[in-house]
Amino acid sequence: MHSALDQCLEKLETVFDISISLLAHPDGDVSQGVLPFIGDYLGLLKAGTASDQSGKLCKSPTTNQQVAGGAKILLELNESRQFKLDRLLRVLLDKLKYPTDASAEEMEDFEEDRQEFLGIVRIIARIQGSLVLKTIQTTLQNVLTNLPAVGQKDRGDDNLAHLDACLYLFFSLGEFLKAPRNDHFSQAYAHGEKMAEIMTSICESNISSIDYFPIQLNFFEIIGRYDKFFITHPKLLLNVMVAFLDERGLRNPRANVRCRCAYLFSRLVKSHRGTLAPHAQQILQQLEGLLPLDPTPELPSQKTAGLENGTTKSLSNGTHHQKFLSITEQSFLYESSAHLILASALRSANSNGNGGTATDSQTSHLFAMLLRPIMIQFPELVRLLAAEKDPLVAEPRGVVVKQAADLITRTTRVMSSQSPLNPEFIPIFMDILNVMVNSMAYLPTAPGSPGRGAACTGIRAYLHRLIVCIEPECTVPCQPAKDGDSNGGLSNASEWLMLAISSIMPQLIGVNQDGTALVEAAETDIDQRWRELRDNMPLFTQIASRYKVVCAQEASFYEGFILSHLLPLCFLLPARPDFRLTDAQFVLALNESVGCIHVINSVKGQVFQDFLQGTFLPQQNLSAQYIESYVNNLRSNSLTEFQVFAKVCGLAPLFGLLVMPGVVAQRRLLASIF
Repeated sequence: MHSALDQCLEKLETVFDISISLLAHPDGDVSQGVLPFIGDYLGLLKAGTASDQSGKLCKSPTTNQQVAGGAKILLELNESRQFKLDRLLRVLLDKLKYPTDASAEEMEDFEEDRQEFLGIVRIIARIQGSLVLKTIQTTLQNVLTNLPAVGQKDRGDDNLAHLDACLYLFFSLGEFLKAPRNDHFSQAYAHGEKMAEIMTSICESNISSIDYFPIQLNFFEIIGRYDKFFITHPKLLLNVMVAFLDERGLRNPRANVRCRCAYLFSRLVKSHRGTLAPHAQQILQQLEGLLPLDPTPELPSQKTAGLENGTTKSLSNGTHHQKFLSITEQSFLYESSAHLILASALRSANSNGNGGTATDSQTSHLFAMLLRPIMIQFPELVRLLAAEKDPLVAEPRGVVVKQAADLITRTTRVMSSQSPLNPEFIPIFMDILNVMVNSMAYLPTAPGSPGRGAACTGIRAYLHRLIVCIEPECTVPCQPAKDGDSNGGLSNASEWLMLAISSIMPQLIGVNQDGTALVEAAETDIDQRWRELRDNMPLFTQIASRYKVVCAQEASFYEGFILSHLLPLCFLLPARPDFRLTDAQFVLALNESVGCIHVINSVKGQVFQDFLQGTFLPQQNLSAQYIESYVNNLRSNSLTEFQVFAKVCGLAPLFGLLVMPGVVAQRRLLASIF
């Protein structure tokens, strides 16, 4: 019996040796053909260190596993089998080398094959992870020894190919070797010391300077995956940050490297913002040239599919315009920079005893450094949109304006909505809002104008964030006006924000002041008109809710804006023949408009009810019975109950008003009101 087992084992080992040789064959079909057997053989090896040096089957209980009622015999990992695994790993490492002159189809096949080879490495790592790490470290040391002799002209050198494969395998190992809390460098982790040695070798070398994009890409991917290494190696973190910021990373000539670096840079800054906080100004200075937005509009007809980073587009003359950084990548830079600035502010506050004018001034200076480039650009981007005569180009230009506003908004999202905004930041964000208010005057006012919708969307998002960040009780004083002008009696940022909002609203919704303009435009573009009004309803509700107490005693605001513009908008918004209560968007718009009316009533009470009953509702040609019912429900019902009333009973008279023969005249009336 034992003789038969020994013979079977001997043949098994012989076939495994042959399979390793066949795996090394350059023909892909041959190497792929032996992978199933290699996987099956590795499944027979017992995980752990070598304990039985005989190489024979061990019949102890630790060698047998119960499988489906029977026993599966596992092979001990002796010295001979470890040697074979080491040989197998080196063959697999050779198979992982990135092809230099492969076609697109060949690259697709290579990626598929590489995943299968990694599957074998995964099994080996499960059996003995230390062996995989040893192979990686040995290969890395050998390659780094010869690295100084490898230059840009030697891309075909086998050293570069082996280095790329070695880095890729080390990156993939993070998935194979699971560590507690994903910390591969913890003292409690079995492979922590070896992993730290390899990371140190990578970070201290000049690997990132090699002008070969697979190596550069793998270098930054490793930094991103094993970022916890820098908790105990902060000096190496600073060296790595230099690589991110120069031509090796964010300024790399290849778009796919820049794309990944922007994302990985953001992750690294968020994870180690405390360590990087003292260097915030230097980092922002290095990022300065990457912060301005590319003003070139991206036309739908010029987009190309399947290119790196999605940032290359064909121009009409057949050439290509490639944005150095896409809007997504720039968003990562703005967000990570804001995190870094806040960390710097927190560090300074803690070191100075929770305060200090110099500290606040320095932090606000950093925010100004971050936002100044896009703030300078914004008016010019709006002017380009306003001057554009081609509607096919105007729409993408509007998207560019939106992107500029989105970048600014992105920086505010790192601030907690649960705590007040740092007072030193408020003047900066208010300056930006003033720039937006002044720039909006250039936009066309007609609803549906190409590019207008996208631009307004970006500005609305910024307004939403400011309303959240600047509380109604904010007492931060306004900055002195330039040229000796006064601030119009405004004493704090909350009032300043209200003035800016009231100034920008006519541009956002194109409110008609004289009752004659926009009538023809509203008749021809009624759908765009209603969409624009509906898009602004959440902002109206937010403003009414925020300032209902502040503006309760402001007669000019109440009479000049709420009664003249906001009330007609909210009451007549659902007054369309095709207003469908089965459509979720229409129901949302109705709830927002009814909510605005309910908020006004909660502030003004009887004064508002008298205006409705005696002036506004009779002007809509509504019956006395309906008017009385409407006012009574508004007076006595909660917001939810009043919304139900508006849905069930409140719309019928309005529908009747607009479906009568004079519907065109009624629509013109609505247009003149708005």
